[in-house]
Amino acid sequence: MLHVPNSDELRQRIEFLEVENLQLRRQLGIEPNNLFIRTAKDAFGVTNSQARVLQVLVVGKVRSTDALMYAYANGGEYPSSGCLKVQISKLRTKLAAFGIKVRNERAVGYSMAEDDRARACELLEAAAL
Repeated sequence: MLHVPNSDELRQRIEFLEVENLQLRRQLGIEPNNLFIRTAKDAFGVTNSQARVLQVLVVGKVRSTDALMYAYANGGEYPSSGCLKVQISKLRTKLAAFGIKVRNERAVGYSMAEDDRARACELLEAAAL
């Protein structure tokens, strides 16, 4: 019998595909991943892995833990959820110095408020100049 996915399954699959698309664009050189990583490192002092997670968060929407682990892994082996939590904690600490917060969306994942995303983008643009 054919399985018809429910709306939550579809939403989760779309989110995964959006992140996967971003990763593939980076690998093909379509997405300026290295520029983003360098800029994020200059602006916030984050690591490469933290910059990849930040790149997914500044796009908007609530991102599931799975989607963030995919971004963190950058096409490699998935980290444990504990490893991701540690990196999110470190990313929060670094962003807090700039008044930017990463929110935990209970039982869903993580997000950034619109004003925090705008502030992060503003600082990234200034660092890119």
